[in-house]
Amino acid sequence: MITFILCVLGVLFAMRLLVDINKRFYAAKSSEDEVHFATTKDGWRLSLHRYLPRGDNPHGEPVMLHHGFSASHLAFDLGMNDHNEPVPSLAHWLADRGYDVWSINLRGREQSDTPRWFNKFRYRWSLYEYMEQDDPALVDYILSKSEYENLHWIGHSMGGILLFAYCIEHGSPKVASGVALGSGIDYSNGGSFYDYITPAAGLTKYIERVPLGWLTAFLSLFSARNTSKPEQMNVWPPNVAGKAARAVMANVVNDVSSNVVWQLSEMFLPGGLRRRVDGEPWINKAREASTPMFHLGGDYDRQCTPVILERTYKAFSNENHEIWCAGPDEGCGDHYGHFDLSIGLRAETEVYPRILAFFEKHRAVRKSGKGKTTAAKRKSSRSAAGAA
Repeated sequence: MITFILCVLGVLFAMRLLVDINKRFYAAKSSEDEVHFATTKDGWRLSLHRYLPRGDNPHGEPVMLHHGFSASHLAFDLGMNDHNEPVPSLAHWLADRGYDVWSINLRGREQSDTPRWFNKFRYRWSLYEYMEQDDPALVDYILSKSEYENLHWIGHSMGGILLFAYCIEHGSPKVASGVALGSGIDYSNGGSFYDYITPAAGLTKYIERVPLGWLTAFLSLFSARNTSKPEQMNVWPPNVAGKAARAVMANVVNDVSSNVVWQLSEMFLPGGLRRRVDGEPWINKAREASTPMFHLGGDYDRQCTPVILERTYKAFSNENHEIWCAGPDEGCGDHYGHFDLSIGLRAETEVYPRILAFFEKHRAVRKSGKGKTTAAKRKSSRSAAGAA
């Protein structure tokens, strides 16, 4: 028995060592200009990573980059690149074009308050805490630092779902436009990879914390090497640098609250996610959201399939909504998976410009009496000094 226990402990130690080595080898580190913190009404401190506007026209329209289910701000800036395998950063790309970019972290993520031994926080939150506490605090904080009265919201996966919920509940005064990357509002009978694993969601009712961070970090040891179905869960491997795909699994994914897992499993029931106040499906309220939205997906996205993307677009559809599914049928150089839309090899030339074009159709509104952005003022001051 003692020998068996020692063998088990040895195997666990070896697995942990391999995971730690892999996490360091495929380290992801963002390169923001500033780090800020917003505090929710229920006392959680959330981090915001700011990329100041630059380029020829630093107008400073604010953009909030909102990560998904278990991800973090790193999903938009992995901080790794080379000439052979480009890993684009949506955060830097938008900042280079004059936008004031804020990549956020919800509760339980890096640099935000996270449950740990002997602190007051616990893995007991649900989607409703994101909707009612985190997102309002983040939006309000960004606008408090901006010369604009509304912002652009780019949400990846669950970040887009929370965009839908926010706009349905709060309307459009604070959101100039929204871009949902690989996001749906009703995943029932949509052919998603999650169809196969959703039945196991009930097991999470018996635990408080789902250790997705460690689990995916371990699986990253074997990732991005083929085009099997499990590999396609996050990316279409030929369209993403191998090191980027492994970095997402090794360092971007975090542990999550079991309540969030259980609640998201509702998406696969007819009608999808439901409101807290009356239990009505969100999809029934979708047409009440007047915010301009761009529903952007990938033809090989195994989480939010083209069927789900189209269903969501039709639920919201009005003259201010657009849809585009990246892939060869739309003139792209390859297929697109779930994360490819933000970190794909061709995202900088095939996806990002479409987001920019949508923003330019739906400009943010400057606050009354506000002139140039701080960045623009600095540039004007330098120009004046040079002329003198």
